[in-house]
Amino acid sequence: MQDKFRLGVMAYDFSKRDDKPKPRYRITTSYQFWNGLYGQMGVQDLANKDLRTFFIGGGIRWKDDNLKKLVGLASSGK
Repeated sequence: MQDKFRLGVMAYDFSKRDDKPKPRYRITTSYQFWNGLYGQMGVQDLANKDLRTFFIGGGIRWKDDNLKKLVGLASSGK
């Protein structure tokens, strides 16, 4: 799908405490639908039932070439 669909898994915070007995896990998926704009959704704290949360959001992805153009425009304004 030409890098439009992404799936991510992250495990972190392996310390054990009374309020969080298990490690934290985050699973995300995102889909780039138009010129760098993407939607994302996932679940966090999958193993800790009391802390489990679902999220949804979006953002913008760009390549370094695009940043070079913006920096060039910004420096030409001086």
